[in-house]
Amino acid sequence: MTLVTNKKYPLKVSWSIGDGYGDSWNEICIKVIEKFGLPGDKYTTELANRWIIFNFNTPEDLLLAKLSFGDLEFN
Repeated sequence: MTLVTNKKYPLKVSWSIGDGYGDSWNEICIKVIEKFGLPGDKYTTELANRWIIFNFNTPEDLLLAKLSFGDLEFN
């Protein structure tokens, strides 16, 4: 018997109206899709009007995503 866990490794990206994240927001989503594909296999997402959370399935993918965004601050 194989035990499947749903442990997630979240990366939360926040923004505020007027902070100039419109273009950056698009770039973040494009980078995630280019590196990890569409949501489902390697990550899922949660979205609100002030943030998005990428829930990665492995800590290695979370680290790779963080390194990909360089100087961006995460919550």
